[in-house]
Amino acid sequence: MQKLNGVIPVVVTPLTAELEVDERSLVRLMEYLERHKIGGYWILGTGGEDMSLSYQQRLRVAEISTAYNDGRLPLILGSSFFSTTESKTFLKDTERLNFSAYHYMPYHTLVGLENIAEIYQMLAGQASRPLWIYTSANWTRFIPPDFIARLCDHPNIEGIKFSTSNAVHIEKALTYQSDSFQVLTAVVKQFLSSLSMGARAGTTVEACLFPNEVIAISERFSQGEYANALSAQRELNRKLESTTTGAGDDNFLRVAEIKYALSLKGICEPFVCHPYRMLDKAEREIIAAVVSNSSS
Repeated sequence: MQKLNGVIPVVVTPLTAELEVDERSLVRLMEYLERHKIGGYWILGTGGEDMSLSYQQRLRVAEISTAYNDGRLPLILGSSFFSTTESKTFLKDTERLNFSAYHYMPYHTLVGLENIAEIYQMLAGQASRPLWIYTSANWTRFIPPDFIARLCDHPNIEGIKFSTSNAVHIEKALTYQSDSFQVLTAVVKQFLSSLSMGARAGTTVEACLFPNEVIAISERFSQGEYANALSAQRELNRKLESTTTGAGDDNFLRVAEIKYALSLKGICEPFVCHPYRMLDKAEREIIAAVVSNSSS
């Protein structure tokens, strides 16, 4: 098992004006993140707009990201499709690439937990790499912490990304962490509390926007500087609040804000997939003011 530590950015997917994968910008973004002390890459997650990309676009993201990384850092590659047939095909089409593991979220909000367990067992049995469970009640059926017990001993299931703001559920989920199974958290506004409860790593798309600020929380905590870690968490939370726009409400995902901020840094263009919308003039001014005051 390859242990994940620290901050694992959920990498946004840069797009051209024609809404095709911007390959050069994807490499530039990964270079930018690698210059910071990240613990790996979470590719084709929800913050990467995976559900709005075509099969071929996702395959190209997989090819470009894994070729750039070339095994230097852990890279967890998304394989979530509404069709499990497509997920199985994706597993086959990507097994030639160099990466650490797959992640999979079942984008079905009403199917039973028995069905979900069966899907994970099927995909884990066919995957050439370890598989990560990936759950968020924003996108799929709520998976309770006790569900983890059904899959954590599978020889090809390496961990779970347990995304929730419910601290009680996070604490319970973290009790299933072991030498052969890891639990990642994902709500960055409570990253410090998750570390305090035993998490070794956390994923967040916000690390594309504020890598220094998110990493500071992890580093200060690991060094035993708890008061400083709390200060870093509060500083990050206030910055996140300052980037609130109407686009975030309309899109739910904050990719429009993050991509526009990255465009100001010369990393990628601000384009987002349909059905998401880009920022208007007033919203762009909000993000520009935050970027000018950011240490990242």
